[in-house]
Amino acid sequence: MPRHLALLRAVNVGGRNKVPMAELRALAGDLGYASVRTYIASGNLIFHSENTDAACAAELTAAIPERFGFAVDVVVASKDVLTRAVAAHPYADGDPKQVHVGFASGPIPDAALDRLRAVASASERVTADGTLLYADLADGVHDSKLAASVTPALKPEFVTLRNLATCRTLLQLMTD
Repeated sequence: MPRHLALLRAVNVGGRNKVPMAELRALAGDLGYASVRTYIASGNLIFHSENTDAACAAELTAAIPERFGFAVDVVVASKDVLTRAVAAHPYADGDPKQVHVGFASGPIPDAALDRLRAVASASERVTADGTLLYADLADGVHDSKLAASVTPALKPEFVTLRNLATCRTLLQLMTD
């Protein structure tokens, strides 16, 4: 049975959109997913399902508001996508906690990438490959205009970011 990685956007941040990981695992089990596990409290869910990534994303997107009372954007990626994201990251030479992969809900347009490059500081780098956004937020996420601009630049699509260290761990967990 194929293994999937669901990435929930903007959960458990600043006391908003609280999704306890035990309850997320229970929800995944209720949807019929097997071998369910989570990693840290930022909405990383690994599971087995015969469904496609898109079908799993749709199921989770529909079920989360029913269970938790608010909507959350969800991207589901295969192990192959995560492997490519980690292996092909153009900024892997940076600090793995400041270098990020963004998993987008659709292809990242050149115009959105241009908007992001326009706000990036001299120490930041950003590029994209299909639905993957690569960003080196060398000075940190919290004060970064680039990081703050990702969501508005990609609307109506959305993206959820994970640092490279987290992506590497998630890949290891998907391999175990």
